[in-house]
Amino acid sequence: FYGIGRNMREEYQGTWEISPRLQAVFGAQHERSTISTDSPAFDYSGPDPLVNSATINSGYAQLQGEVIPGLTLTAGGRYDKHDVFGGHSTGQFAGAWALSGGQTLLRASFGQGFKAPSLYQLFSNYGNPGLRPEQANSWDAGIEHHVWDGRAMLSATYFNRDSSNLIGFFDCTTPGPLCPTHLGGYYINVARAAAHGVELQAAVSPSEVLELSANYTLTDTEDRSPGASTYGNELPRRPKNAANFLATYHGPSRLSTTVGARYGGRSFDNAANTIALGGYVLLDLKVSYAIWDHLEVYGRIDNATDKHYETAYRYGTYGRVGFAGVRASF
Repeated sequence: FYGIGRNMREEYQGTWEISPRLQAVFGAQHERSTISTDSPAFDYSGPDPLVNSATINSGYAQLQGEVIPGLTLTAGGRYDKHDVFGGHSTGQFAGAWALSGGQTLLRASFGQGFKAPSLYQLFSNYGNPGLRPEQANSWDAGIEHHVWDGRAMLSATYFNRDSSNLIGFFDCTTPGPLCPTHLGGYYINVARAAAHGVELQAAVSPSEVLELSANYTLTDTEDRSPGASTYGNELPRRPKNAANFLATYHGPSRLSTTVGARYGGRSFDNAANTIALGGYVLLDLKVSYAIWDHLEVYGRIDNATDKHYETAYRYGTYGRVGFAGVRASF
């Protein structure tokens, strides 16, 4: 099997400072994607490679202003015209209110989303030309508070998203209408889906040389497709619990050391919730040394304990991986 994809995009973006407290951002995009894919060994696509393309033209505008001292409001809109799926309009609204001299921040937002199926989802060996675009409405609200002269931060956010035609994967472990011609499975639309949860964050600098940060996310997902056999099930490959922790020590002689831990909770690989994926904890290490103010060398080890884990059933993930490099800033 081979697949070759290309994406070419031209974009214009402009900004306009209407007044010291009111700014506008606007722009336009043209994007063309192409795919060429074939499986000669199995002859799924016939003797010739499958070649296809898609084009999308977009325009957007956003207005942001401080309507009263400390209260900033943002409103924006976007229009996408896809050569296959037609035109779609989306909007976004957000507000942030700084209290107590900026120590406390209240924020909330509402946004809409549109995503056309990718060329791979439409035309690969697992493709389904009958897919429809994903659309979603989401909102969130949260609070952020700084204490200890700004050296410590706590925040909490609640989020909610309702999606229609969410694109998922049907693995043919149970009979499906396209299984006779798609032996490994195919992409499908989930008519209705919902996700909501809470994200907690904390950061503290107990001294000038030590920084600690952590976050935790609880996400409840549900298939809400009326009449579907999967109604009420969790959405595939979305862990209910996830967390991260970072500790950075800035040592003498411009030496910096970071230890990180990543946790992903259990999830299901399929819509039927019959194939479980176990949780995992990964340990990451990083060391960097600043040779000069704008030049540093670094080394990094991801998954230092060489943990075996899966985020998709029977698909491999990296074991222990090492990196070394030089970073310059100008």
